[in-house]
Amino acid sequence: MRQRRSPTKSSTKPIMYTLSVLLPLLVLVLALLSQDDQPLALKVDGAAPVREPVVAEPAPASKPRYSAKQRRAVGYLQTAMGHFEAQKWPLVVEECEKAIAADPDLVFGHALMGNALNVMMQWERAADSWRKATELEPTSFEFYYHLGFALSQLSQDQVNNQKKHTIGKQAIESFETYFKLAEGDSDATTEQMSLAHASLAAIYKANKLAEKQELALSHFEAAAALDHTNELAFFNIGLLYAEKYEKRGDEADLENALRAIERAVTLDPTNAKYVAVRDALVGHSSPAELMAAMQQL
Repeated sequence: MRQRRSPTKSSTKPIMYTLSVLLPLLVLVLALLSQDDQPLALKVDGAAPVREPVVAEPAPASKPRYSAKQRRAVGYLQTAMGHFEAQKWPLVVEECEKAIAADPDLVFGHALMGNALNVMMQWERAADSWRKATELEPTSFEFYYHLGFALSQLSQDQVNNQKKHTIGKQAIESFETYFKLAEGDSDATTEQMSLAHASLAAIYKANKLAEKQELALSHFEAAAALDHTNELAFFNIGLLYAEKYEKRGDEADLENALRAIERAVTLDPTNAKYVAVRDALVGHSSPAELMAAMQQL
């Protein structure tokens, strides 16, 4: 049985980022839906003259702005948010399922459940939730980003190469859609775009074809350029250049590898993997010795 990977700093970072974006929107939506349709009372100054009441024809009963099923769904979603703040992820999923059953088109129900499933590392269910969210809100770059992230994690769990390839391709398509939607959008942050490039690069890196390795390197470099604190991007840049050095023996590749690994170590000096590769590079190990050190990671 394969062991489930524990969440890493790089994997939880994008999840926590989304919470800061979605929760304010959820609060606003819940507030709007929970408002009564009663008119606001007019406050009258006691010193002002009082006019005679005007008898008006009774107004026809207005149709409620929100249906009973929408209000019921919002009630479940409010409960889910309480569990979310308490980090009770299974309960979040349970309440979101109730909300979605009451109103299948409640997009934030799918998104909130997707967030909880991401934290629980239930990637297949998370991908299903984010996919539904993109169907309901196809212009949301946030939803495509998290769909791509869930699919990229799911692809890593696959033993069957064909299934890994299929899911990886879906993840690539999701990230490409994300970049198209996020480009020029003032709400898109460089931090999130960096994480998207790094996730996309990891998919390409898993494919050992030379052209895919070049794509991986270009996306890791884009991630590092967007966020100079993305140590995982710098580390992978170093690894890819080290592999180039192992194959070609070009000193320029060794210099690029060392520069990137040094940056990763500076950002996270307690990471044993970063230090091990850095030490091998600094020692000017032979290509074979360097690869041996990398294979022990």
